[in-house]
Amino acid sequence: MNPTYTLYRWLNKSKNSEITSKSIIFEVSPKTDFWQIFHYGFSRVDGNCLMDQINCDISFKVKVYMNYIAEFDQAGVIVYYDEDNWAKMSV
Repeated sequence: MNPTYTLYRWLNKSKNSEITSKSIIFEVSPKTDFWQIFHYGFSRVDGNCLMDQINCDISFKVKVYMNYIAEFDQAGVIVYYDEDNWAKMSV
């Protein structure tokens, strides 16, 4: 049996979003990101993210479509524990 999950909580809620059983579409707030210090010397955790708490082993597939406009635009998936402990996989 495959459990299903409902994404229920926004981290930095998007102003415009549409969530259906087959897709999640949202407009990202400008000049936001998930970034940790490293090369540029600053941290940011102000990007838009729709989340769920999962307390079991899980695997998933994700298709990401986005409208690239600016040089550093990204879209992807984040595994988030707190503002200091997370990993993002993005294109």
